[in-house]
Amino acid sequence: MGFYVIKHTDGNIMPILDQIVETHPHALHSLDPQAGVDIAKVKCLVGNKVCLIGNVNCGILQTETKQEVIDLARYGWRTTEFPVKTGEDIEKAIWLYENTYYVFIKKNFKKGSKFFKDRGEPQFFVPRSGYQHLAIRVMGVENLIYALSDFPKKVERLMQAIDNSYDTLYKDIVSYGKVKIINFGGRI
Repeated sequence: MGFYVIKHTDGNIMPILDQIVETHPHALHSLDPQAGVDIAKVKCLVGNKVCLIGNVNCGILQTETKQEVIDLARYGWRTTEFPVKTGEDIEKAIWLYENTYYVFIKKNFKKGSKFFKDRGEPQFFVPRSGYQHLAIRVMGVENLIYALSDFPKKVERLMQAIDNSYDTLYKDIVSYGKVKIINFGGRI
């Protein structure tokens, strides 16, 4: 079984971009605009050879307005690629989620409670269902529909693996006993 390879770099990778792509990573992270890397230009140069991750200028989070941050984040939206595209990718994703778990960090929840004091209650948002996660983050709606037709058992196993990866999180929340609001969002 193969694994996904995500090549992490820092700085201006433009002079060696072709060499990095020739090593055949599945994804290239992080494309840093502060170092002069333009995600749109990288997309033009590499096409669909590699998934692009990044385009976040961390410095602007402290210096720009909320709208400027939103506008800069939207700049790279057209370059988004979904990582799971084939039956083999589904098998890799199953392995990934079978070996992934999420945890509830009590310390952070306590910070939220302290911040709210008597003004309200912090809440916890439950992660998306396996179906939602696949449609929104992993495959896209169209690819998910085709996969359900072409590989129904694999997709079912993948959705189950995603749901199972949340089990530790749910147990942690229940055992903590102090979470009064759980937001199920679109899960119901």
